Amino acid sequence: SETVPYILKAAGSTTQENARRLAFYLLESADLSKVNTNDLIKVAEMVRVNVLSSTAAKKVIKENLRTGEDPESIARKLNVFQVSDESTLQIIVAEIIAENTTVVNDILKGNEKAIGFLVGQVMAKTKGQANPPVVQKIIKQQLRYN
Repeated sequence: SETVPYILKAAGSTTQENARRLAFYLLESADLSKVNTNDLIKVAEMVRVNVLSSTAAKKVIKENLRTGEDPESIARKLNVFQVSDESTLQIIVAEIIAENTTVVNDILKGNEKAIGFLVGQVMAKTKGQANPPVVQKIIKQQLRYN
């Protein structure tokens, strides 16, 4: 679309105005003037360090646009912080593996796409808060699948 070159240009030279415009295009917000650049930076940093998923970030920014509340407070209130703690996820993955022996057998027979099903089950159990790449890594470790 026509906006893609603009978004790439904006991402390459992140001035405050470009950050506002980039957020406008990505979030399809009707009210560009309410976007607080410092809040966008906070959200982008939370995504960068895997505290928020991009989906959760959109929810946080939309709520921030509506209320002006601090992004971290919003993420806490919406309970959308991403779970990347491996010890927590190890337990959940083990439960999902135990509940899905047929899928596990498919994976062990070489059907790598079936790992996606298990990732989806973990995502459902964590209400979308698990970090998918971490979950996939743990599944492969627990199944000793390379």
